[in-house]
Amino acid sequence: MAVTIAGFFLVSDRLGPTNLHAPRIDAASLRTIAFFWLFTIPAGVAAAACWMLFHRKGRRPGWPGYALLALVVVVVSHVLVFGSLNSTNWIDDFPGSVALLTILFLLHGWLSVPVALLGTAMFVLWQRRHEARSGASG
Repeated sequence: MAVTIAGFFLVSDRLGPTNLHAPRIDAASLRTIAFFWLFTIPAGVAAAACWMLFHRKGRRPGWPGYALLALVVVVVSHVLVFGSLNSTNWIDDFPGSVALLTILFLLHGWLSVPVALLGTAMFVLWQRRHEARSGASG
């Protein structure tokens, strides 16, 4: 998640219409990256909790389970980031806040959901390969 956040803003700085030939990164993007990185900790906690839940008693979920894990982390991260930005309206306008979160999820989900699915798949494949090597050598 942290790499995706940094990569998105750093690439957008380089490819933006005004910064195509700029040699440096925009300070506003660095502040934005630092702000969003704060949310990687709760997202990591959510991922670890789901991982432990899915792997309790030594069982290994299938690919649909791992996809669900990735989606839970994306939704938790989304609610933490955008819910905290809209925290003053939750009490006054709960339905409007939920609608806003849904709209923002649709706007950002096209990027975050595939990245989470791909990242989870890559981690699971790496873990299985590592377990296979450990089992073959041990």
